[in-house]
Amino acid sequence: MTIAFIGYGNVGAPLADHLQRLGHTVTLAAEDTASDSVRRALARNGGLRAATTKDAVRGADVVFLATPFQANESILAAISGDLAGKVLIDCTNPVGPGLSHGLKSAQSGSETVQKLAPARRS
Repeated sequence: MTIAFIGYGNVGAPLADHLQRLGHTVTLAAEDTASDSVRRALARNGGLRAATTKDAVRGADVVFLATPFQANESILAAISGDLAGKVLIDCTNPVGPGLSHGLKSAQSGSETVQKLAPARRS
């Protein structure tokens, strides 16, 4: 399976590493493929790949979203059309200050992501 990871910090990096070691093709989506975070991830696992966000998403069957929740709106706006027919796995969590619900419990984080990425495969 071909997988793209948007976000490869505390949540995304171990998931990407493990899935690649299980035999999947895993690409880190990055605006700067030479960034420190990409270099660190590739140093831990040379089997990972890096590509621009659009290229990584376009080439993937499954996309993992593992970013800070506050970044989701801008990230998903930029790639919404590229997610058409893709499986989108939301690993984000709308935690606010003091571990409060960042969306004031008006809706879940997943509902927000679904609205931001309407073309993804359900």
